[in-house]
Amino acid sequence: MMKLIRKYVVVLAAGFIMVSAVSGAELRFNNYFTDNMVLQGGKPVLIKGFADKGATVTVSFAGQTKTAKAEDGTWAVTLDALSASDKPQKLTASSSIGNQQSSIGNVLVGDVLIFARQSFIDVSLGKDDEGKKAAQAFESSPLLRMVHIKAGRSGIRRRTLRVRT
Repeated sequence: MMKLIRKYVVVLAAGFIMVSAVSGAELRFNNYFTDNMVLQGGKPVLIKGFADKGATVTVSFAGQTKTAKAEDGTWAVTLDALSASDKPQKLTASSSIGNQQSSIGNVLVGDVLIFARQSFIDVSLGKDDEGKKAAQAFESSPLLRMVHIKAGRSGIRRRTLRVRT
């Protein structure tokens, strides 16, 4: 009876290990890399994401290919300075483990401007006359892109951001 129980335990453990290996970390970009984004032109660009521990991740964009190792389940590559371009391109990543791939489409290269709202200033797009005019101009230009990053407590280190496009 004990031999039979040990045999089942070994089979279950082997099955668990196989399932764990197959269902490893999903290759993905950090949340602030999204479809329809703009990468800063004229400066090196840091691209980050997640993958299986030990995986080699290959990132390609605008004729450049960079690789990184996901030592702790995270990876990062730095693209060389990019020239501004209004031609939509695809940012891709592939992993050496599990033949995984991830991509982000319709990516432009240009100037990235960051606007932070203060608690005492509440002029949002579409909420007052000036904001409504700005929102209309934004909607009529396919080259302007916007992302909303949900506010969080300061002083807390986060591996990713809560993003809404």
